[in-house]
Amino acid sequence: MTLVDTNQGVLVVVMNYTADVLDFGVAVKKARAASCTSKWSSLGMMLALAAQRLIAGALAARGANLNTLNNFALLVAGNSVSLEASLKHVHMPGRDPGSVHNDSLGAGEVELGVRIHHEPDETYHR
Repeated sequence: MTLVDTNQGVLVVVMNYTADVLDFGVAVKKARAASCTSKWSSLGMMLALAAQRLIAGALAARGANLNTLNNFALLVAGNSVSLEASLKHVHMPGRDPGSVHNDSLGAGEVELGVRIHHEPDETYHR
């Protein structure tokens, strides 16, 4: 955070995944310890995160202050919904494609409720 002018503060927008929350949480604490004003916003949905960052970026470009950016980011996060769907499982090169979730999608099937790393969501449906 020292590579750019942070006089107005820094808004950190993170997906609510354990590693991201831990890593960026440490970064925010370090920034605050270095007297950099920072606000934190996290959410669990991929598409909502993109909308949140786009809106916050547009507001920042128009000169909005950090509190306004944070309030809008939280408003977007609280009013956003996304639904992820997959027609095919992804797999690591060199691994058996059929080993993902010990099953595979059949012809004409779609999987709803998958997460960013393609693990099933709490509301996993086929």
